[in-house]
Amino acid sequence: IINKDSLHTGVVYNENARGTIVSKGFNTNIRLSLDELVLYIDYTYLDAQKTYDNNKQLELTPHNRLTTTLAYEDEEEGWKAGLEAFYFGNQYLENGSKTTDYWLLGASVQKRIGHFTIALNVENILDVRQTRYENIVSGSIYNPTFSELYAPLDGIVGNMVLKFDLF
Repeated sequence: IINKDSLHTGVVYNENARGTIVSKGFNTNIRLSLDELVLYIDYTYLDAQKTYDNNKQLELTPHNRLTTTLAYEDEEEGWKAGLEAFYFGNQYLENGSKTTDYWLLGASVQKRIGHFTIALNVENILDVRQTRYENIVSGSIYNPTFSELYAPLDGIVGNMVLKFDLF
Protein backbone atom coordinates (compact mmCIF):
# COMPACT_ATOMS: atom_id res chain seq x y z
CA ILE A 1 0.00 0.00 0.00
CA ILE A 2 1.08 3.61 -0.39
CA ASN A 3 2.83 5.15 2.59
CA LYS A 4 0.79 8.37 2.84
CA ASP A 5 3.53 10.13 4.84
CA SER A 6 5.85 9.82 1.84
CA LEU A 7 3.51 11.92 -0.32
CA HIS A 8 4.72 15.10 1.42
CA THR A 9 8.23 14.56 0.05
CA GLY A 10 7.00 14.25 -3.53
CA VAL A 11 8.13 10.63 -3.71
CA VAL A 12 5.68 7.78 -3.30
CA TYR A 13 6.80 4.79 -1.24
CA ASN A 14 4.91 1.52 -1.13
CA GLU A 15 5.06 -0.75 1.90
CA ASN A 16 3.53 -4.00 3.08
CA ALA A 17 0.22 -3.58 4.87
CA ARG A 18 0.14 -4.22 8.61
CA GLY A 19 -2.59 -6.82 8.33
CA THR A 20 -4.27 -9.16 5.93
CA ILE A 21 -6.99 -9.28 3.33
CA VAL A 22 -9.69 -11.78 4.19
CA SER A 23 -11.63 -12.96 1.19
CA LYS A 24 -14.68 -15.19 1.16
CA GLY A 25 -16.72 -16.31 -1.78
CA PHE A 26 -17.37 -19.01 -4.31
CA ASN A 27 -17.04 -19.73 -7.99
CA THR A 28 -19.23 -21.98 -10.11
CA ASN A 29 -18.92 -23.17 -13.70
CA ILE A 30 -21.59 -24.71 -15.91
CA ARG A 31 -21.08 -26.22 -19.35
CA LEU A 32 -24.09 -27.15 -21.48
CA SER A 33 -23.76 -28.59 -24.97
CA LEU A 34 -26.09 -29.55 -27.82
CA ASP A 35 -24.51 -30.85 -31.03
CA GLU A 36 -22.10 -28.08 -32.20
CA LEU A 37 -23.32 -25.51 -29.65
CA VAL A 38 -21.70 -25.09 -26.24
CA LEU A 39 -22.76 -22.66 -23.51
CA TYR A 40 -20.32 -21.81 -20.73
CA ILE A 41 -21.45 -19.94 -17.63
CA ASP A 42 -19.08 -18.84 -14.87
CA TYR A 43 -20.23 -16.93 -11.78
CA THR A 44 -17.99 -15.59 -9.02
CA TYR A 45 -19.03 -14.02 -5.72
CA LEU A 46 -16.21 -12.40 -3.75
CA ASP A 47 -16.24 -10.52 -0.45
CA ALA A 48 -12.73 -9.23 0.25
CA GLN A 49 -12.06 -7.09 3.34
CA LYS A 50 -8.89 -5.36 4.51
CA THR A 51 -8.26 -6.18 8.18
CA TYR A 52 -5.58 -3.46 8.30
CA ASP A 53 -8.15 -0.78 7.33
CA ASN A 54 -11.15 -1.31 9.66
CA ASN A 55 -12.42 -4.23 7.54
CA LYS A 56 -13.22 -1.97 4.59
CA GLN A 57 -13.95 -3.63 1.26
CA LEU A 58 -10.98 -4.23 -1.03
CA GLU A 59 -11.05 -1.62 -3.76
CA LEU A 60 -11.68 -2.33 -7.43
CA THR A 61 -12.91 -5.86 -6.78
CA PRO A 62 -16.50 -6.61 -7.87
CA HIS A 63 -18.62 -8.66 -5.48
CA ASN A 64 -20.41 -10.29 -8.42
CA ARG A 65 -18.93 -11.29 -11.74
CA LEU A 66 -20.59 -13.32 -14.48
CA THR A 67 -19.05 -14.63 -17.68
CA THR A 68 -21.04 -16.38 -20.39
CA THR A 69 -19.90 -17.75 -23.73
CA LEU A 70 -22.02 -19.33 -26.44
CA ALA A 71 -19.80 -21.10 -28.96
CA TYR A 72 -20.50 -22.88 -32.23
CA GLU A 73 -17.93 -25.12 -33.91
CA ASP A 74 -18.27 -27.14 -37.11
CA GLU A 75 -14.91 -28.82 -37.68
CA GLU A 76 -15.93 -30.39 -41.02
CA GLU A 77 -16.85 -27.04 -42.56
CA GLY A 78 -14.10 -25.12 -40.69
CA TRP A 79 -16.42 -22.66 -38.89
CA LYS A 80 -16.14 -21.33 -35.36
CA ALA A 81 -18.25 -18.55 -33.88
CA GLY A 82 -18.89 -17.22 -30.43
CA LEU A 83 -20.74 -14.63 -28.38
CA GLU A 84 -19.48 -13.52 -24.98
CA ALA A 85 -21.08 -11.48 -22.22
CA PHE A 86 -19.28 -10.29 -19.09
CA TYR A 87 -20.99 -8.69 -16.09
CA PHE A 88 -18.99 -6.72 -13.53
CA GLY A 89 -20.91 -5.79 -10.38
CA ASN A 90 -20.35 -2.72 -8.24
CA GLN A 91 -16.84 -2.11 -6.98
CA TYR A 92 -15.61 0.05 -4.13
CA LEU A 93 -13.19 2.90 -4.69
CA GLU A 94 -10.50 4.10 -2.26
CA ASN A 95 -12.85 6.77 -0.88
CA GLY A 96 -15.51 4.12 -0.06
CA SER A 97 -17.95 5.06 -2.83
CA LYS A 98 -19.40 2.42 -5.15
CA THR A 99 -18.94 2.31 -8.90
CA THR A 100 -21.68 1.53 -11.37
CA ASP A 101 -22.02 -2.03 -12.59
CA TYR A 102 -21.61 -2.76 -16.31
CA TRP A 103 -21.82 -5.38 -19.06
CA LEU A 104 -19.31 -6.08 -21.84
CA LEU A 105 -20.30 -7.98 -24.99
CA GLY A 106 -18.10 -9.54 -27.63
CA ALA A 107 -18.46 -11.61 -30.80
CA SER A 108 -16.08 -13.55 -33.00
CA VAL A 109 -16.22 -15.68 -36.14
CA GLN A 110 -13.54 -17.81 -37.74
CA LYS A 111 -13.39 -19.75 -41.04
CA ARG A 112 -10.69 -22.22 -42.14
CA ILE A 113 -10.11 -22.47 -45.91
CA GLY A 114 -7.33 -24.89 -46.75
CA HIS A 115 -4.13 -23.65 -45.14
CA PHE A 116 -5.66 -20.24 -44.41
CA THR A 117 -7.78 -19.17 -41.46
CA ILE A 118 -9.53 -15.83 -41.28
CA ALA A 119 -10.93 -14.56 -37.99
CA LEU A 120 -12.92 -11.47 -37.04
CA ASN A 121 -13.36 -10.31 -33.46
CA VAL A 122 -15.28 -7.39 -31.92
CA GLU A 123 -15.11 -6.55 -28.22
CA ASN A 124 -17.06 -4.10 -26.05
CA ILE A 125 -19.93 -3.96 -28.55
CA LEU A 126 -22.01 -1.86 -26.12
CA ASP A 127 -19.23 0.78 -26.14
CA VAL A 128 -18.95 0.83 -22.34
CA ARG A 129 -16.44 3.44 -21.13
CA GLN A 130 -15.77 4.80 -17.69
CA THR A 131 -15.71 8.27 -19.22
CA ARG A 132 -19.45 7.89 -19.93
CA TYR A 133 -20.07 7.66 -16.16
CA GLU A 134 -17.64 10.29 -14.93
CA ASN A 135 -14.71 12.51 -15.81
CA ILE A 136 -11.48 10.66 -15.16
CA VAL A 137 -9.34 13.81 -15.05
CA SER A 138 -10.29 16.94 -13.11
CA GLY A 139 -8.51 20.01 -11.84
CA SER A 140 -6.25 22.25 -13.85
CA ILE A 141 -3.74 21.21 -16.45
CA TYR A 142 -1.00 22.17 -13.96
CA ASN A 143 -2.51 20.25 -11.04
CA PRO A 144 -4.67 17.41 -12.42
CA THR A 145 -6.51 14.86 -10.31
CA PHE A 146 -7.07 11.39 -11.74
CA SER A 147 -9.95 9.04 -10.89
CA GLU A 148 -9.40 5.37 -10.13
CA LEU A 149 -9.96 3.25 -13.22
CA TYR A 150 -12.51 0.44 -12.92
CA ALA A 151 -14.03 0.13 -16.42
CA PRO A 152 -12.74 0.17 -20.02
CA LEU A 153 -11.53 3.42 -21.53
CA ASP A 154 -11.19 2.47 -25.19
CA GLY A 155 -14.75 1.69 -26.37
CA ILE A 156 -15.44 -0.75 -29.21
CA VAL A 157 -12.39 -2.69 -30.38
CA GLY A 158 -12.21 -4.92 -33.43
CA ASN A 159 -9.54 -6.92 -35.15
CA MET A 160 -9.07 -9.26 -38.08
CA VAL A 161 -6.54 -12.08 -38.35
CA LEU A 162 -5.30 -13.90 -41.42
CA LYS A 163 -3.32 -17.01 -40.51
CA PHE A 164 -1.41 -19.40 -42.79
CA ASP A 165 -0.66 -22.92 -41.55
CA LEU A 166 2.42 -24.56 -43.08
CA PHE A 167 1.25 -28.08 -42.25
